Amino acid sequence: HTSLEPLSQRRLRTLSTKSMVEANGTSTAAARALPAIVKAVPSGDTVLVMGADSSRGPPPEKLISLTGITAPRLANRSTDDSPWAWASRDFLRRLVIGKPVTFVIEAPASTVPGGPTGGPPREFGTVYFEGLPLQQHIVAAGWARLKGVALQDEVLAPIEAASKEEGRGVWNEASAASSVRSIKWAGSFDAAGLVAAFGRQPQEAIIEHVPSGSFLRALLLPGFEQVTLSLCGTQCPPLKRGEDGVEEAAPFAREARFFVESRLLHRSVQIALQGVDKNGTLLGTVLHEQGNISLELLRVGLARVADWSSQLSDNPKELREAERQGEGGRAPPGGGGG
Repeated sequence: HTSLEPLSQRRLRTLSTKSMVEANGTSTAAARALPAIVKAVPSGDTVLVMGADSSRGPPPEKLISLTGITAPRLANRSTDDSPWAWASRDFLRRLVIGKPVTFVIEAPASTVPGGPTGGPPREFGTVYFEGLPLQQHIVAAGWARLKGVALQDEVLAPIEAASKEEGRGVWNEASAASSVRSIKWAGSFDAAGLVAAFGRQPQEAIIEHVPSGSFLRALLLPGFEQVTLSLCGTQCPPLKRGEDGVEEAAPFAREARFFVESRLLHRSVQIALQGVDKNGTLLGTVLHEQGNISLELLRVGLARVADWSSQLSDNPKELREAERQGEGGRAPPGGGGG
């Protein structure tokens, strides 16, 4: 359910520039679109984009809900997934995470922050990927419904009609019930038992949140276990949020977090679980397409080796060597847990 079917693919690719201009002024909007990189995909109709230039630190971000469409809502601890919510979000995540896009803001920012950890307020607009609005990609695949004036849009309405006729995505009502995940939320299962069950073998996962450079929240697949993970043998400068909601950051803590976010947030990774600390937090190693994130942090001086957990890792000597390569780098010694 995460790829475009041939008919809808053809419909997208054969839309002429002329027809898009006549239908919704796409060329005018695209002309004023700003470049960005997709940093995160919170749901099937919303993306978090960031500036492409990070040479002077973490770039500015915008949380953009795509106008004219609505995707199924993902679960939280108090509510289940809406049918097809996970597949909808996963389609968009796989399509654009880490990819260059352009965007146009079409409605002012709300006064509500983008999430429970703060972040940019939600805005409404259009994001362009490979020359087309994301709305067209998503509706063609059947992973969102049109709403409001978009229901009469000369381009989007026929695309939705075709998806509905073919029973694609959210229109596949026969399989809707089986699309709802059974999530095992952190704290609802025995973390040590999970380590024993997996036997240190790498597991497929998605990184869902990066509170600090060496402290992550992930969803293990295919069982949908939500885990809190501390990088085994690695310690980044800490970030703390006070009772007033203001974030307090040790030197280079934000840089370490951004280093990890820009490589791992909402990406498909492998996680090898290697132990549990005294607080019940899982210890492990995260492997992604470019390597081991712990070694990368150490090599650029954004982390130090954590002696107490390094012996649980599979590569304590490599960690030490990476730390030596990063000496003279940026992270101060010590600095507390990440």
